Amino acid sequence: MIQDLGSDEMAKLERSKYADLISGTTRVRLSFVMNGERIFLISSGNNPRWPAQILRNGYVSLNVEGIMIRGKTKLISGSDVKSGVMSLFADKYGEDYVKNYYSLASRIISIDMGSTMIESHMQEEYYRWLEEEFDSVSENYDDHILGNQVNRILRERSLDLFTEYFPSKGNILEIGCGSGTETIEILKRGYSVTAVDISQNMLDIVKEKARTLGLMGALRTYRFRASEIGKIIRETGEGSFNVCYSTYGALNCEPLIREMSQPLHQLISRDGYFIAGVYNRFCASEFLMHSLFLKPSRCLWRMRQFIPEGHSRFCIDVYSYSFRQFYHLFSKNFLMVEVRGVPVIIPPSNFNKPIKLLGNRMAVLDSIDRFIGKRWPFKYLGDHFLMVLRKRMN
Repeated sequence: MIQDLGSDEMAKLERSKYADLISGTTRVRLSFVMNGERIFLISSGNNPRWPAQILRNGYVSLNVEGIMIRGKTKLISGSDVKSGVMSLFADKYGEDYVKNYYSLASRIISIDMGSTMIESHMQEEYYRWLEEEFDSVSENYDDHILGNQVNRILRERSLDLFTEYFPSKGNILEIGCGSGTETIEILKRGYSVTAVDISQNMLDIVKEKARTLGLMGALRTYRFRASEIGKIIRETGEGSFNVCYSTYGALNCEPLIREMSQPLHQLISRDGYFIAGVYNRFCASEFLMHSLFLKPSRCLWRMRQFIPEGHSRFCIDVYSYSFRQFYHLFSKNFLMVEVRGVPVIIPPSNFNKPIKLLGNRMAVLDSIDRFIGKRWPFKYLGDHFLMVLRKRMN
C-alpha cells in the first residue's frame, strides 16, 4: 500500500516515466500518472487484452523501477473525469504525446494503491467488471447501436416482434435496457416499462431520455444484474407484467441465467410472454465470413458455450446458446412459441467491410433475411435468435 512507501520511493514513483504491468503471464510497459493514492493507466488500443484482464481480476501488480505496487482496479467513466486524467498525462508527457497515442475514447483505468487486498468471490469480481464496462461505454452506446447498420436491423426486428406479442396496453419488464434504444420506443407506444440494468450510468441515460419526452411517469428503473430479477417481486407483486423481454445483451453475459426462470414465471401474468434475443452458438454467416477471410480458427470460437473476452467481438465474457440449450433453461416454466434468426444471411455487425460493400442492396437483403429467418433451418443459424416463450400455467 502507498502508506508503506518512504518519501524517497514516492519521489521515485512521481518522476518515473513507465510502469511494468504484471498480470499472470502478461507483461506490458505502460505510461502512467499519479494523483494522490491512485495511479492511472490508458489503453491506447495497441494491446486490447491487458485492460480487460486486469479489470476482470480486480487487482493488478505494477513494477516501477523496482518498486512493487499492488492495487484494486477500476474502469473510469465520465468525460469530465477522463478529461482530468488526460490533462495529467499532458502535463507529464506533453500535449503532442497525448494527441498521438490517446483520445477521450480510450479506456482509462485507475489503480487504488491505498486499498487492502481482499479475496473476493470470482463471481462478484465478474459482476463488478461487467458493471464498470457498461458504465464506461454508456455515453457512446447509442452511437454503437444506431451507428451500425446491422445493430439497427437487430433492434428493428425485435420491435417488430414486440408488436405481434404485446397486448394493446399493459406493463412491460425489460432486462438489460442499456441506453434505452428499445425502452423509449415502447414507452412512446403507450406502455408502462420497468427497466432493469446492471449499469447505473445506462439507467440514468434512459431516465433522461424519458424525462425529455415527458414519459417518466410510465418508467421505473432498477439497478440489478439479470439473475437478480426476483428482487423486484416484493415491490411489483406476482403476475404484474404482461410481457418480459431481454434482447442482445444481458442474457448472454449472465453466468447465473438458470436462476432466472422461476422469478420470471412469477413476474409474468397469466398467458404472458418472455421474449429473448440471444447470441447464437451457430452462426452461418460468421462461419462463411471467417472462411472467406482465411481465419478458420475463428469459425469455432462461438461453438464453445463460454467465450472469454478477446475471443468474440465483445469486450466482455459472453455465453452462447443454441436454441435447444436456451429453451432447456426455461422449459420448466415456459412453452416455446417460435424462434427467428436475426440476421441470417446478413453478416454480423463487426464485419464492416462486407457490410459497407452491400450499400443500397442492404434493404433487399434485409427483406430476404426477414423471410428466411422464420423458416427451417435458417431460423436456427442467425447471429442471434429471437425466441418467444409463453408462461406455463401449472
